[in-house]
Amino acid sequence: MSWIRWPGLVAFAVVVALLIAGVKLVAPWAIEHTIESAGSEAAGALMEVADVDISLLPLGIEVEGITVADADAPMANAVEIGRLAATVEVAPLLWRKVVVDELTGEAIRFNTPRERSGALPGATAPETGGGGEVGGAAGPAALPKLPTAKEILAREHLDTLDAAAKLKAEVAATRARWEERIATLPDADKLAAYRSRLEAVRGRAKQDPIGTAAEAKRLADEIRADAAQIRTARADLTADLQRLKEQAAAVQAAPAKDAARLKAKYAPSAGGLGNATRTLLGPGVADPIDKVLTWYRRLAPYLGGGAGAKEEEAAKPTPFGGRNIALPDREPLPDLLVRTAHLSLELDFGKLTGEIHDLTTDPPRLGRPTTFAFAGDHLKGAEAARISGILDHLDPTRPRDSAQVALEGLVLAGCTLGAGAMPVAVAAGRAGGEGHLTIAGKQLHGGGDAKLDGLKLTTEGSGEGSGIAARALSGVDHLALRVEIDGTLDDPAIRLSSDLDRLLGDAVGREARAQAAKLESRLKSAIGEQVKGPIGEATGGLGGLGDLDAGLGDRLKGLTDLSGEAGRAALPGGSKRVPGVKLPGKLKIPGF
Repeated sequence: MSWIRWPGLVAFAVVVALLIAGVKLVAPWAIEHTIESAGSEAAGALMEVADVDISLLPLGIEVEGITVADADAPMANAVEIGRLAATVEVAPLLWRKVVVDELTGEAIRFNTPRERSGALPGATAPETGGGGEVGGAAGPAALPKLPTAKEILAREHLDTLDAAAKLKAEVAATRARWEERIATLPDADKLAAYRSRLEAVRGRAKQDPIGTAAEAKRLADEIRADAAQIRTARADLTADLQRLKEQAAAVQAAPAKDAARLKAKYAPSAGGLGNATRTLLGPGVADPIDKVLTWYRRLAPYLGGGAGAKEEEAAKPTPFGGRNIALPDREPLPDLLVRTAHLSLELDFGKLTGEIHDLTTDPPRLGRPTTFAFAGDHLKGAEAARISGILDHLDPTRPRDSAQVALEGLVLAGCTLGAGAMPVAVAAGRAGGEGHLTIAGKQLHGGGDAKLDGLKLTTEGSGEGSGIAARALSGVDHLALRVEIDGTLDDPAIRLSSDLDRLLGDAVGREARAQAAKLESRLKSAIGEQVKGPIGEATGGLGGLGDLDAGLGDRLKGLTDLSGEAGRAALPGGSKRVPGVKLPGKLKIPGF
């Protein structure tokens, strides 16, 4: 009697074989699809996998030919990985957790070319060309060809025209207001009426000297009151004229200010922080930093998190009316954890090897931050390189990530600094330095210092100023470079400074200042011709206000003279007074 039921055993073996075959055939496809879909979403560009293989004893996954396109340059790969191999712990899978005990990555390269675009469907293609400079301005050594004054004025608006138009409108409004006010003031007709009354009083003086004296006094008072009214109006008009003359002086000075403003905008700089350094060294320094920050922004949502969201999700009702109850873990484990990753980075200057520990999407649950360290010695393009750091997201509300970089003996020969009108070829030279970067929330703080020694520089450009720059650079054999990083992730500020600013600034500054002076002179002449008419129209109206003032002066003089005559007529016998005879100095005249 046999204890083995062969038909059942065969059936079991067949089922197991089918399950294994299904896992080997279906699981790789599912994993490949998941990696490509999730990776493309995270990178913002196409992620592709060449092959996926699964081993069961022990449980492991091997992925080959991973490429992640650069969203900013779809015809290049931001990252290319030759092979990834992971050993997965089985027990955590029962709790729907993926724990990779050990991950190995080989042939990891950056910025490699693609045969076809890696842009996602519907993505907007980025603009090509330009960029690469910190601050985006050309350095003084380039001395680009300046636009003519005519070309500048064709594209720029002049503040002078606005000031002239404003003055013209103000003069017209002031004149209209004063013409209306002057129409209400005593005029020549009223002066003639006063004179007629005075003559009548004088004609009756012999018959009624006392009565006519009183009447003459009343007439003098009326005339003086009208004179005071005109005197007040004239003082107000004088104030308005002074104000408008000050505005006219500002309009006259506006063309020079316009010329200075446009010169500052279009003329080459005579030096200053970052000009030469930015042009020549900016792309090599700022571009890698900007690329790192770009990828950090994309990956930041996957670097941190909290167990609270997971627990809340687990407590949601199921479609069948029950609830998912999260059982306590034997040890705190996030949904995804890579305990140790051994990676090999193939950079332009050589291969760096290193490890990443505790890489997870839920650091608070794990209770440990992610750390990484890479190093390489005796590389093909450098003596040594070190990269290390920590990603601390234990408190999701206060993440703090930091990294340190050190390079020794980086070979510079064969590279080109700058671009455009004045690229500089490096025939020989080495660089070394240290730098650090801290990202606290969204705030950036970092910097570094580097020294470039044994330099031999030659200019390759033929643009204006290249001869001056070539003579200045021929004597440069070493440089000290300083990098400062601050701002935020969304608006980083990268500042560069070096000896190059002073060396090239001294050589090129004189040429730049000469060009700026010529441009300003031409702008003054061109602006003067363009605004001559509007300024003339604006200031010409002041003459009309001056005429109004002169007219008020004539009225005031006439009234003043007549009031004097009326006052003399008010004296006893005043109508017979001999002109030119002075009254005693101490004589008191009633009403005066």
